[in-house]
Amino acid sequence: MHGLLPQSKPVPDRSCLRHLDQTFSTSVSVVMCMKNELVYLLLRTITTLVKRTPPHLLREILLIDDGSEVDSSPEISDFSEKMSIPIKLVRNNVSVGITNCRNAGIRRAEGEVVVILDTHMEVSEIWLEPLLDILQDRPLAVAVPTLDLINEREYEEKHLRTVNAYGIEMMSGYSYFRYYWTGPPEDNQSESYRTASILGGALAAYKTTFLEFYPQGVLGEHWGTENSRLALRMWM
Repeated sequence: MHGLLPQSKPVPDRSCLRHLDQTFSTSVSVVMCMKNELVYLLLRTITTLVKRTPPHLLREILLIDDGSEVDSSPEISDFSEKMSIPIKLVRNNVSVGITNCRNAGIRRAEGEVVVILDTHMEVSEIWLEPLLDILQDRPLAVAVPTLDLINEREYEEKHLRTVNAYGIEMMSGYSYFRYYWTGPPEDNQSESYRTASILGGALAAYKTTFLEFYPQGVLGEHWGTENSRLALRMWM
């Protein structure tokens, strides 16, 4: 099925963000970590990144393969030759987990700002500028976009529902967390807002911020929860 799909498709209108379509000079590195990802979905993600990101902002795309069972390096190499943006692939011989993979990408990044993305996403027009606008005003922040869930069975040109950042409540004497979804102000859906925690699949910060606050020293092949741990480190 995936081979029959176009490598990009229309996405929801984001004209409400045109006021942010200003000139930024910040260089950006996109870091994507993967393990046993369908190569076709990865190439779709890269296609939308290159197609919908101003070329003067996108410095490079860094791919960290965390010991996938199938080596997709040949397909990625052939595809990268057709792209106008440098695409760099690092392949781990054994799985080290998503936190260590992302830290490796952050350290290798040449851009001033690092954007961490999952490898099965599609970006909209004017997706990067609002994040840079937030970081320009609050250099120590981690900026997170609003995400739309795509119908994974049909890949239709519609989106199921919007996922925003979420808040955290500490329950039962700090023994566990309860999460709840939050959203932008009802009277201004394009306005940024503060949140207690962040989604892990798409986030942006200055490289110096990630180097200081992104979780370190996680052993094993663990994937997940790093976004909550990052939020806790930012609080402290």
